[in-house]
Amino acid sequence: MKNLIFDKIILTAVTLALWGCSSSDDCLPDGADGDGCVALSPLFQNETGSDGGGDLADGCTIYISNPQGRIRTYNGVSQLPRQIWLMSGKYVAEAWAGDSVPASFSAKYYRGYQPFEIKKGETSVVNLSCPLANVVVSVSYDSGVKDALNSYRLTVGHKRGAIVFDGDDTRKGYFMMPNGVKDLDWTLTAETFDGKPFVKSGTINNVKRATEYKLRFNYSGAVTPQGGMTFDLTVDKTEVDVYHDIPINAAPSIALDGMDIASVQQYKRGESRRHPVTIVAPSGLKSVTMASEQFATLGFTSDSYSLVNPSEATVSALYSKGINIATRHEADGSDAMVVNFSAKLCNLLPAGDYKIDFYAEDKLGKSSRASLMIKIMPPTQP
Repeated sequence: MKNLIFDKIILTAVTLALWGCSSSDDCLPDGADGDGCVALSPLFQNETGSDGGGDLADGCTIYISNPQGRIRTYNGVSQLPRQIWLMSGKYVAEAWAGDSVPASFSAKYYRGYQPFEIKKGETSVVNLSCPLANVVVSVSYDSGVKDALNSYRLTVGHKRGAIVFDGDDTRKGYFMMPNGVKDLDWTLTAETFDGKPFVKSGTINNVKRATEYKLRFNYSGAVTPQGGMTFDLTVDKTEVDVYHDIPINAAPSIALDGMDIASVQQYKRGESRRHPVTIVAPSGLKSVTMASEQFATLGFTSDSYSLVNPSEATVSALYSKGINIATRHEADGSDAMVVNFSAKLCNLLPAGDYKIDFYAEDKLGKSSRASLMIKIMPPTQP
């Protein structure tokens, strides 16, 4: 796991209450099938300026496996829970997206693989990076080639498939390599201006995925003893750096104890328990607002509070009433916030219905709304 950076103001007060537990049972929400959880954030790659992020999110398949085999399958990011509860141990998260085609000018394939570990009472935040799995090939010819040849085409492929670059085709070819195959073969088929055929073949050895091989043909102008022409091929091999990671993330998630916050929490007076509201934003949190029309009746000085980079006055005011805030910032730009309502505060609530609204916006402008609803009933009369 990445190192965690906590808000300095609240570190001492809330680290034990929010990110650690006195016992593993205290960390488990009702109905949790496991003793720790993972929050997965798939990230795919796509070409600069293209609009393929939504299709990748809808069409991807996400797996979680342990040493015994696959244990979870999710079809599309929309089916991925905010938090996945698992038993302690070592796991692997995988994601596949796109079309796995042997050779194509358009079909691209993405694959991610990330081991992680589940520990009791902890949440593992896993950014599942899914880079391009294809080998990429492009071709160009210098002016001498065009002066020497009337027509030309280049065939590139392996035993499962090939594509043809006809003339000055500037498209990129995408290849999925079969198991055990490490080389791409190419054949230049041409015709000279006097109608004579010309054929030249070669191999690109030990190709790697997410790498573009730029084939450049140069004509030296020399004539071989057999009366043919001499062509040189240079190969520029570069990591595919014209691609950007596109985070495929929904709006910030707002959960209660890692579960659905929409359910009403119902208790007899004096029997409530602690309620942590977790807000996770893979793209980073721009703002979080907590508001309630009932705050004034509970002794708060305001009916709404801004929780991102709160002032010391806000932290103190909330803490004095039994509400703590912890924020975790990751190096990849994601944020996680926990707003902890202590059991002491909840047990002091008079009988009635309570609603506390949350509004979260991430740094990409995506927003979410949710409400914590608590119903306190009078104690049973003898």
